[in-house]
Amino acid sequence: MSATVRIIPLTMAFTTAHLVLDKGTVLVDAGMSVVARRFISALIRALDGRPLDLLIITHAHFDHGGCADAVVKATGCDVAMHERAAATLPEASPLPPGTSAWGSLLRILLAPARAFGPLTWPEVDVVLGERTGLARWGVAGRVVHTPGHTHGSVSVVLESGDAIVGDLAMNGLPMRRGPGMPVFAEDVGQVYHSWSRLLDLHAETVHPGHGRPFPASVLERALADRAQDV
Repeated sequence: MSATVRIIPLTMAFTTAHLVLDKGTVLVDAGMSVVARRFISALIRALDGRPLDLLIITHAHFDHGGCADAVVKATGCDVAMHERAAATLPEASPLPPGTSAWGSLLRILLAPARAFGPLTWPEVDVVLGERTGLARWGVAGRVVHTPGHTHGSVSVVLESGDAIVGDLAMNGLPMRRGPGMPVFAEDVGQVYHSWSRLLDLHAETVHPGHGRPFPASVLERALADRAQDV
């Protein structure tokens, strides 16, 4: 990570949002609405008097946009979402199919949690396409379309080599024991393609929405193993 950029994880109710502090400030994802009060308090502490310039929602699931409306009301920030995700609002998208037996079971177990999704989504100010630079909001990096988990998923790739990926990859219980494929995906082939895109953009460290950061070399090895199996 560069000396000028800080990434502060905000983890609550098994989902991690990431606050990026550069010349400007960008929040990536906004947790579940059931923890909104705690989430806003933690966010305000992390901002330490700075304004929040932009909230990027990586995809329209209840555990990544649940506090979005509360964040906008507390900070007045703009909201960005990919055009395909924005088209699904005001309802949170259903969980995609499981990519494994565990994922299929977990999908059933987590179904009731959708009741804790956002009651009100904020207005989307910035509709994202394939690639959007973040210089306008004072952050050295870009938002890129990385479908797979959902068709409208995006990742934030910073010039520091950090990639904040939402659910494009996962690393930790209850989802996975180690880093790799998300347990839910609308298109597994697109997950691999999006991993390649991150590597092409020189991602070095992956920050998932569920679990701990891990080296991007993990994705590179998985892609190499897949190529041998094809």
